[in-house]
Amino acid sequence: MRGKWSSKPAQWWTVYSVNAEKCYLDDHPMVGQSMQVDHIIPESMFRDSEELAKVLDLFIFPSDFSLNSYENWLPACPKHNNLKRARVPNGKFSRKSLY
Repeated sequence: MRGKWSSKPAQWWTVYSVNAEKCYLDDHPMVGQSMQVDHIIPESMFRDSEELAKVLDLFIFPSDFSLNSYENWLPACPKHNNLKRARVPNGKFSRKSLY
């Protein structure tokens, strides 16, 4: 991985608008400029292939899943994005927990 990813304005706006302009971590409405694009599966997982494989399995994602894609981006407020940091959300966000 080369440095930290940064969203382009069109990507940022898509993530914000498609997800009802709410923080996915607590569902509260956000004002546009305060929104951050969060990687559900953190970019730091690129450095730990074993841990990444476990998380991809948990979410039932293929091994070639792109961490820098719309499938892995959700809107978060700065407070909750900072609290989450490089952790994967708990099981309630796991696809396996839905079955």
